[in-house]
Amino acid sequence: MGKNNNPLTVQASHSDERIRDFFRFHLMWKDPARIVFYLLSVVALLVGVILLVFARYESAFFSFFIAAAFLITRMVMVKSAVNSLVKKARPPASNYSLTFSDREVVYQDAIREAVYPLDGFKAVHETRKYYFLYLDQTRALIVPKDVLAPEEKEMLDGLLAMAGVKICKLRCK
Repeated sequence: MGKNNNPLTVQASHSDERIRDFFRFHLMWKDPARIVFYLLSVVALLVGVILLVFARYESAFFSFFIAAAFLITRMVMVKSAVNSLVKKARPPASNYSLTFSDREVVYQDAIREAVYPLDGFKAVHETRKYYFLYLDQTRALIVPKDVLAPEEKEMLDGLLAMAGVKICKLRCK
């Protein structure tokens, strides 16, 4: 490991809730398909507003309906995909630990151990409940905040900052 004499070790588990929250976050905030649905919704809303200005009320409300339909379709698709992915994404071991030093993160469960350089994460996203440390476009290490004491959270933020890792903070779950 690195020079840090007091590595931070996080004990957690791959619960269905955590897996579900990760996939929901990933599909709602990281999936490129979201842009198409949001753009179509915005266009339909703008068309609705323009039609309202020109007193085309039936057409305007139909346009608003279409915008809502795009958003609802997106939410249903995400929920369906999350449910399907949670069924398929059963990790071989349920409990794991992450040990953070000033240079690397060691993931360890009952079956395997993997070492990741701290500055090698593609992205780090912080939500109200988690840190998602992305290994690539679709895989991430999940650090639940509920298992971190306040000083451990500060230590983790400091380790990531020292490694030059930018944390993107989001207000979603």
